[in-house]
Amino acid sequence: MTIPISLSLLETAVKLFAIMAVARALLQYLDADFHNFISQFIYRVTILPIKILRIFVPRIGGQDLASPLVLAVLAAGCERYLFIVGTGNEINVSGLVLLTIARTIEFGIGLMVVAVLALVVLSWVSKRITDVYRLVLTLTEPLILPVRRRLPSFGTLDFSPIVVLLLLELTEWLVVGSLEAAGSRMFL
Repeated sequence: MTIPISLSLLETAVKLFAIMAVARALLQYLDADFHNFISQFIYRVTILPIKILRIFVPRIGGQDLASPLVLAVLAAGCERYLFIVGTGNEINVSGLVLLTIARTIEFGIGLMVVAVLALVVLSWVSKRITDVYRLVLTLTEPLILPVRRRLPSFGTLDFSPIVVLLLLELTEWLVVGSLEAAGSRMFL
């Protein structure tokens, strides 16, 4: 079955917005600096739905962490819904919930993989700390620091980004794969 081009374009736009929403949730959770062009772009793209969600979703511990997370899950759910409708399957709510959770985690892991790869590249080419480098450090340090502490020293070589990438891929394979398989079985 072919998917109409308009539905495919809408699904792509929703997927990009879902990635932005997950990025906003990660940035807000990690208390990242919002004074660089990447964070400002993500902030501007997601601010209107966040303002609307703040009416319905309470703050957690005085911080507004819930509304970006809810937005990320809703956007990923819409993206999965459009995909399911495009393939001609009937909607199964339980399956859609599992696929939505899997997709949200997949987007988060994908963003962290890109951040770790950006950290590696920036560490090779940049001799000074820029706003983008600082943002990438904010995103990656919670993952890399514990691994770096446990790895033996190899002189100037740092293998912790490689270990973190392997752990992220393993997590995606185990968690996302299991959730997607369970969700997909509900549509059979």
